[in-house]
Amino acid sequence: MLYLLSWRGWGALAFFGIFVTVGFMAMGSLINEDGERFGFAVGWLAVGAACLLIGKRVNRDEATHLFCNLKLQTWGVIYGCIGLFLGLGAIRDRGAGSELKKPLRPATRPISMIDAHYL
Repeated sequence: MLYLLSWRGWGALAFFGIFVTVGFMAMGSLINEDGERFGFAVGWLAVGAACLLIGKRVNRDEATHLFCNLKLQTWGVIYGCIGLFLGLGAIRDRGAGSELKKPLRPATRPISMIDAHYL
């Protein structure tokens, strides 16, 4: 189990980035019910971009910043792929869900003053 949580240098960013994605999901849930999935996907993309950019910069000369014996920029690519996969799924489900939320038939008569009293 210790092998799974081993890092060197800035490699800890890849581990703690996972918690950042959960924060993005929590912020997305404040927007609306579909915001959780979009926030989670955006979180993975943001952490992936951060790992990729920081990993390329700090591992220029030699691979000294690792998480689970993978370079930090490798984790950036992995996290970015996860974000794309989740984002495309959220977009696909949002499109299918919006069709289900349409009313089956339009209202047959306008609301009168009597009906408005019971609302």
